[in-house]
Amino acid sequence: MTLNKKIFSSAKYLTVDSFFNKVLFDKKFGYYSSKFPFGNTGDFITAPVISNLFSEIIAIWFVSTWEELGKPKKINLVELGPGDGSLIKVLAKTFKNFPEFEKSVEIFLYEKSSF
Repeated sequence: MTLNKKIFSSAKYLTVDSFFNKVLFDKKFGYYSSKFPFGNTGDFITAPVISNLFSEIIAIWFVSTWEELGKPKKINLVELGPGDGSLIKVLAKTFKNFPEFEKSVEIFLYEKSSF
């Protein structure tokens, strides 16, 4: 990746989190802000888009881990960067097969990019 010096010229030192925030989300030059990187026309395709099986396995793992934790009444599932929501759509559908877990889980999504 070629970095544009304009987005880095304001600081003598740059923290790692600032660096990644700029190269990924800068409105003009950021990877996720300047083009749509997903799918057949993008740079990559994520596993949930290729097959539901990946997401279903993750869902079963969540339920299994919740059971190992003693089936807490409330558990949070947080997905950072859900993109088009491919993973969470299948997770939610799979959770319907486990009604006790489905009642316990609260889902939070955080997508920083504009896609």
